Amino acid sequence: MKYFILPATALLIFLFSCTKERDLPPKYGTVVPVGADIAFGSLRINEFWVHGTSTAVTNMFGASATAKWFEIYNPTANDINLNSGQWFLTDDLTSNQKYPVPTNSSGVTTLIPSKGFLLVFCPSSSKGTYGPATRINTSFSLSSSSGSIGIFYQKNSGAATIPVDSLNYNFGVNGPPTDISYGRFPDGDGSSSQKSLSSVTPEAANKD
Repeated sequence: MKYFILPATALLIFLFSCTKERDLPPKYGTVVPVGADIAFGSLRINEFWVHGTSTAVTNMFGASATAKWFEIYNPTANDINLNSGQWFLTDDLTSNQKYPVPTNSSGVTTLIPSKGFLLVFCPSSSKGTYGPATRINTSFSLSSSSGSIGIFYQKNSGAATIPVDSLNYNFGVNGPPTDISYGRFPDGDGSSSQKSLSSVTPEAANKD
């Protein structure tokens, strides 16, 4: 009978590989760690709704049919944690820390999976009344006629606030045609322009 003895280095590599595979979370990929650098375009404002009665939102989430909202898309290969104190949303690009993204009502940090979506409701009042705790409800509302939406990141207190993504829109005083959402196509498109979409698709791929 023959025996084979693995060198110590090979044995360590084998054990390390098994441990890493076993410890991988079953649902998500590699999460961007706390303290990692976040670049422009890491998240994208993918679709937004500012006027009309969105039956898509009513049917899917039980929210107010007239609730204004926007969708964030993660185009990267990594899941991204919106760590409390690091991420900010705004409707005023000159006030880039207007709404700090909190942990949800269960004390859990919001995570956007790779190639996944996050819905952000923007009521002017009744904060927290739309959708479950896993979706964000801001303290600001979006204008129906013209405005801005921005995502900003601050690595730590005192560091520069980095613009991750932003867009401006202007539909005039009467607002956009009712029951139409706008956004980027395809999902995560790198341009700053947006277009009317053929279907309202919160938390799903945009349709041209």
